[in-house]
Amino acid sequence: MNIAEPRADCKVVDGKAYYTLAWSPLTRVDKYSILKKVPAMSGIYELYYYDEHKNLFCFFICRVWYGGLRGAIREATDPLIVMNPKRKAVLEERECFFRYTVVTSFADIRDLMNLLGMKRGNPETAPPDSDRYEELFFKEESPDKIVNY
Repeated sequence: MNIAEPRADCKVVDGKAYYTLAWSPLTRVDKYSILKKVPAMSGIYELYYYDEHKNLFCFFICRVWYGGLRGAIREATDPLIVMNPKRKAVLEERECFFRYTVVTSFADIRDLMNLLGMKRGNPETAPPDSDRYEELFFKEESPDKIVNY
């Protein structure tokens, strides 16, 4: 199977934005794999774990602009640094995984975070989009077939 590079593409037609979000493969959290595989570029990442029923659960999603994905994922997955008690407990008690996508436009990051927030079923807490387009649409590509929102 040909794996696409993690990236977000946008096609605009009649004032509507159509995003394609290509994720990296799901990778076990390990500081060495993060340092080796993750680029120091802007983008979006997600953290996952398997629950007791072997269901994959996304417990954290974050956008990164300054500093890059490599440093942000490394910091977000180190239980010695993480201050949020719930996330810290998950990191200490479970085997965790991450995936990311590179997004080079801050406005596109805003749009994608809005779409991901809306698709999770909580439109009231979804961050605002960039307000550049009439409507936003997206599809996800994942080498692991994880499109679970």
